[in-house]
Amino acid sequence: MIAKSTRSLKAVSLAQKVRTHQFDRHLLPYLMLLPALLILMVVIVGPTIYAIIMSLRSWNLTDPEASQKFIGFQNYQALFADQYFWNAIKTSGIFAVGACAIEIALGLGMSLLLTELRFLKNVVNAAILIPLMITPVVVGLIWHYMFDPSNGVIYYLLSFIPNGSHFGGLTSTGTALFSTMIVDTWEMTPFVILVLLAGLSALPGELYEAVKIDGASRWQSFWYITFPLLTPVLLLTILIRFMDAFRTFDMIYILTGGGPGISTETMSLYDFNTVFKTFQLGYGLALSVVTLLVLILLSLILIRLIRGRI
Repeated sequence: MIAKSTRSLKAVSLAQKVRTHQFDRHLLPYLMLLPALLILMVVIVGPTIYAIIMSLRSWNLTDPEASQKFIGFQNYQALFADQYFWNAIKTSGIFAVGACAIEIALGLGMSLLLTELRFLKNVVNAAILIPLMITPVVVGLIWHYMFDPSNGVIYYLLSFIPNGSHFGGLTSTGTALFSTMIVDTWEMTPFVILVLLAGLSALPGELYEAVKIDGASRWQSFWYITFPLLTPVLLLTILIRFMDAFRTFDMIYILTGGGPGISTETMSLYDFNTVFKTFQLGYGLALSVVTLLVLILLSLILIRLIRGRI
C-alpha cells in the first residue's frame, strides 16, 4: 500500500511538472513579446488615444482662453464639410495608386529580368540599394534641383525631344503630382524589386522544368505558374507600398510644399499646414484620426485580399 501511494504521488508530481512545463512553454512567447508590446503601448497606442480625446476639443493656440474646450464632434463635422480635406484625400489616393502601380509594374519586370540574367543579379542588387539608403528629404532636394526649369538636368534632357521643354514639371498644376510620382518611383522601386526577387527565388524550380518539357512558352510559364504563386507576395508588397505612399510627407514637402496651389497637398501635408500654420491643433488631430481610420480600412481590405489568395 505504501509503495502504491508513493508511486501515485510521484505520478501526480510528474503530471504537475508536465502541465507546468507546457504552461510555461505556451506562455514564454507572450512573455518575450511583452517588452515590445509595452513600447508599442507607450509610443503608439497612448498618443493615439490622446489624439482621439483632444480631437473632441477646441484646441487652438491662437485663442488660449477657449483652448481645450470640449466641443464633441464639431471638428469632424467641419472636417467633412471642408473641400480642402476632400481634395487632400483625392490627391493622396491618386498619388498612392499611381506611384504604387508604376513601382509594381517596373519592379515585377526588373525582378523577372534579373532572374533570367543571373550574372547581373549581384551587381544590380548592390546598385539599386543606393536610392533606398538616401533619406527622403535628400531625395526631395536632389530632384528639386533636377526639375529646375533653368538649370535642371530633366529639362536639359527634355530639350532634345520635340516640345519637351513645355513639360510643366513641378511648376504646373497639371504635371506636379505626376512629377512627384516619378521621384517616389525612383526611390522605392528598388524595394519592390528586392521583395519580388526574394519571392521569385522561393518558387519551386521543378514546376518550370515540367512545363518546359510540356512545351509551354515563357508567357505561359509566367501567367500560369509564376504569377499565381507570386500573387501573395505581390499583394503584400502592394499593401506595404500603398500604405507608405498614402501617408508620404517629407519628400513632397521638399519638392513642392503642396503646390502649385493645392495640386500636391496630400493628407499629411494638409494636416501639417493645419497644425503648424493655422495652429488649429484640435482640427489637425481630427484630421490625423480620420487619416488613421482610412489607412486601417484600406489595410484591412488588402489583408483580406491577401488571405484569400494564400
